[in-house]
Amino acid sequence: MVLTGVAARRPDRVTRAAALRWAAWLAGGLALAAAMVLASAIAFGLVAGPPSRELTLTIPRGTAALVAAGGAAPGLPTQVGYWGGDALVVRNDDVVAHRLGAWTVEPGKALRVPVQGAGASSFVCSFHPGGRLTLADGDPIVGWMILATVLLGVPFGLTFGAIATVMPRLDGPGSVGTGGRAGDA
Repeated sequence: MVLTGVAARRPDRVTRAAALRWAAWLAGGLALAAAMVLASAIAFGLVAGPPSRELTLTIPRGTAALVAAGGAAPGLPTQVGYWGGDALVVRNDDVVAHRLGAWTVEPGKALRVPVQGAGASSFVCSFHPGGRLTLADGDPIVGWMILATVLLGVPFGLTFGAIATVMPRLDGPGSVGTGGRAGDA
């Protein structure tokens, strides 16, 4: 039995070469997707994040009495999402002073705290029954960019690899493509 074509080559070399080609196509697809996702994020202004804003929490009148009785003041979240550069403004409409971390907010006054850094911070506070207010970083753009790159890059790479594998076979001797000679048909 005489082996010809691909079968005549050593199978381990064919497998290794094919694997390297597919890995290169996948890497190329991921690079293309990463460039597309980054360009889109820059074009839509997502990389810099939204403009700085003030997040206002208003402590309503009677909050201290509600908390002392084990209740919660309506409209006061226990967690606030922020972007770097935002500021948390705590306005005290209650008749008693309230604490947020190291700060005290007197009745009828407001406290403005600039929010910096990434991650979550938890502050002791007197206006929640649980005694804590959590500030959570609301900047999920990096995670979404990585996810979008993988979800786009793998199909791109597989598609490019499939096209690169099939096209030479369509253009072989005797085919209608440019690889065949006119007299081969």
